[in-house]
Amino acid sequence: METIKIRIEKLFERLGHFLYRYWAITLIVMFSLIGVMLSQLWPVVDTSSEGMLYKNDPGRIIYDKFRDQFGNSGIIVVGIEAPDIFAPIFLNKLKLLHEELENKVPFVRDVTSLINARNTRGDGDTLYVDDLLQGFPDGDIDLLKIKKLALNNRLYLNNIISTDGKVTAVVIETEASIDKHSVGEEVFDGFEDDEAFDESGTEINGKKELKRHYFSAEENTIVVASLEKVLEKYPDENFNITLAGGPIVVETYNRITRKDLIRLIIASNIIITFFLAVFFRRLSGVILPFIIVASALLSTIGLMAITNLHITFFTIVLPSFLIAVGIADSVHILAIFYKKYEEGSGKEDAIAYALGHSGLAIVMTSLTTAAGLMSFSFSELAAIAELGMISSAGVILALIYSVIMLPALLAVIPIKRKKMIIKGKSGIMDRVLLVFADFSTSHPMKIITASIILFVIAVYGILQLEFSHNLLTYFPDHFKIKSDVMLIDQKFRGALVIESVLDTKKENGVYDPEFLNRLEKISQDLEQVDPGDIFVGKVMT
Repeated sequence: METIKIRIEKLFERLGHFLYRYWAITLIVMFSLIGVMLSQLWPVVDTSSEGMLYKNDPGRIIYDKFRDQFGNSGIIVVGIEAPDIFAPIFLNKLKLLHEELENKVPFVRDVTSLINARNTRGDGDTLYVDDLLQGFPDGDIDLLKIKKLALNNRLYLNNIISTDGKVTAVVIETEASIDKHSVGEEVFDGFEDDEAFDESGTEINGKKELKRHYFSAEENTIVVASLEKVLEKYPDENFNITLAGGPIVVETYNRITRKDLIRLIIASNIIITFFLAVFFRRLSGVILPFIIVASALLSTIGLMAITNLHITFFTIVLPSFLIAVGIADSVHILAIFYKKYEEGSGKEDAIAYALGHSGLAIVMTSLTTAAGLMSFSFSELAAIAELGMISSAGVILALIYSVIMLPALLAVIPIKRKKMIIKGKSGIMDRVLLVFADFSTSHPMKIITASIILFVIAVYGILQLEFSHNLLTYFPDHFKIKSDVMLIDQKFRGALVIESVLDTKKENGVYDPEFLNRLEKISQDLEQVDPGDIFVGKVMT
C-alpha cells in the first residue's frame, strides 16, 4: 500500500508532465495573473506613528478626534543663525523668506517668525495686541528696544528666539487635513500617484463634494521638496539655516530608505547571481530564479496596492525576504532537474522527476513559513499585522510561481545538456557539503557544547534588548538632519511636541479663573520636568 507521501510525490510528477505539455496555456495564465497585479498603482508609503494602528483602535480614534477638533499638524522648524538677528539687513532677508514660505510652500496652515510675532501687553485695564515689528521696514522703529523686549518675553524664548539670542526660528505648521482641489492641480505635478486621496464624496447641488483626508506622506514629500527649493538660495555666512521637525525627519528617512532599498536589492541580486553561477554554471540557472523572484516580488507589491496596504517601517523588509524565499524554492527544483537531465533523461521526465522529488518539500516549507508569518496578523499593531498578511501572501505567490511557472519555463527554453558526471565523482557543491557532514559526525560533542554556549550568549543578548522607536537614532552621526535636529534641540530646548487636551466638562469652562490658575500651575510644574536626556523645554497653554 502506497504511503501518503508517495501518492503526493506521484501527483507532483503528473503535474510536471501536464505543465510540460501545456506550457503555453500555463504561461499565459501566469503572466496574466502577474499583469493584473502590476496594473495596480504603487502602494502608498506611510511611516507615520498613527499608521501603525488600526483605524478602529481606541488610541487612533481619540487621536483622529483631536486632529478634527484642533487641526493637529506637523511642525517644521527653520532655524537661522546670524551675528545679529535684529539687524535691519537680517530682518529684511527674513521677511522675504517668510513671505516666500507663505506663498510658495503648499499645505501650510501657518508660518510664525519674528516678522509676524504678536506683541501682547497690558497697560492698566487695557490690553494691547500688535506686531512685535510694528512699522518695519518702512517706519522708524527702535530695533534695540524691540530686541530687549523680545529677549525678556517668555513667549518668544525657546519658541522663535533662542535663549542666547543668536538663533531665530521660522515655525511652519502644515495642514492637518487636505482637500486636493483646494490648492490647485499644479501642486501635484510630478506626484501622480493619487492612491492616498479619498476621491469619494457626496452629491451636493449636483456637484461632488470631495472628502478631506489627513495629511499624508505624499503631501509631506511635496511640502519638504517645496521648502527645500525655497531655502536653497538663502543660506550664506550670515544666514546659516538648519531644518528640524517631524515632517523633515520622516521625509529624510523615507528618501534614504527608498535609496537604500534599491541599493540592497541590487547588492543582494549580485551576490545571489554569483553563487547561482558558481553552483549551476548555466545561464538558465541564473535567469530563471530571478524571473520567479521578480514575479513574486512585483505581484506582492501589486497586491499591497489592491488591498490598500501601505509600505511601513515593517513591510520595507519584504523585498529582501521574498528574494531569499523565492530563490530557495527555485534552486530546489533546478538542482534536481539539471542532475536528472544531465544523466540522460528527457526534459519532460526530468521536470516531472524534479517536481516529484522536491515539490512536497517546497510546499511544506512554504506553508509552514507562511503560517509562521501569518501569526503576526494577530498583532494589535496594524503595521505588524499587515506585514504578517502580505509576507505570507508573498511566500505563497513565490511557491505558485516556482511550482507552476518554473516548470513551464523549463519546457519552453532551450537547455544544453552538459557532459555526464563520471560515476563516483562528486560535484563542487556535493564535496563542500560532504566536508561539513564529515566534520559534524566526527566531532558531535564539541559541536553540541559550542551550540549550548552560543545559545546562552544569545539568550543573554535578547534580555538586553530594549524597545525603541526614535527615527533620529536610525541616522549616522554625520548626517546633516541629525546635527540640525540636535542644534535646534539645544537652542530651542526641543523640537518634538506632546499635546494634551483638558476638558472642563462645562461651557466656557476654560475662562474660569480657578481653572486658569490651576493650568498656570501645571505649566510651571511641567517646565521643571528634566530627568536627563528627555526633558520638557517649553509649555504653552
